[in-house]
Order: sequence, then C-alpha cells, then structure tokens
Amino acid sequence: MNFANIDARNGGTVILKPDNTRVATGGLELEEAANVSAATFIVTGQQGYSFNISLPQGSYELRNGGEAMAIQDFTAELDQSLLGDGPAMLKVGASLYVNPNQQPGVYNTVADLQVTVNYNWSFLISIKNSLTKSTITL
Repeated sequence: MNFANIDARNGGTVILKPDNTRVATGGLELEEAANVSAATFIVTGQQGYSFNISLPQGSYELRNGGEAMAIQDFTAELDQSLLGDGPAMLKVGASLYVNPNQQPGVYNTVADLQVTVNYNWSFLISIKNSLTKSTITL
C-alpha cells in the first residue's frame, strides 16, 4: 500500500481507494501520484466456491522515529466473490490521517495488519502481503 507523496501543510486525510486513486481532505496537497497503489492480494481455491473478506478494524499507528500517523477505514474491491476459472483479485485501500506539519519520511506500521479470506465458510486462510509492515512515504 503506497499513498505516494503528500505535502502535509495543515494536516488532513488521504483516502486511498482500491482502484489506486486518492483524494485529500483538509489542508493536504497531493503531489506526484506515480507510485500510488492499493494493497493487492490474489485469492485462490477450488473452482465454484464462494468466500468473503475480513479487513483490519480500528486505527493502526504508523511511525517514523518520533513521528506518528494513523491509518484506518480500510475498504476493499473484489473482482469476484465466487472462484471461477482463475484466481480472484482483492485490492485494499484505507484512510491515512496526516498531522499538521507532519515530517517527511518513510512511515511503517508498528504491528501487522491482517486481511482474512474466509473460504467456503469452513476453511480459513489468513493472508498477509503488502499490508504487513506497511510503508507510507511523505
């Protein structure tokens, strides 16, 4: 998950959507978007079986030395909820809460963020991919 370059100014929120677009609220300015990307997961399993997704709940801290921000409000986009001839693609976005005058740098989650796929209602697969130790660059 990469929110790309952000000018913190007076602070605000960056909403990264699963389709790799982002929106700023408050006093933020979004800069170059070349590296913007939602977290992407590939879900595989037996053809014809259904599944559902559980996203992280609550707020998680991102740190860069003594600086901190929060990430929360995770959203997902799924290209199918029934496994067909191939795997399903899951994209996850979130909201990043940037403080006024937030210092530039690379911010990482303090703890893993877990996305869970409940497959066929009886089999549980836990996947950790690009949400594990997320890195946010300001």
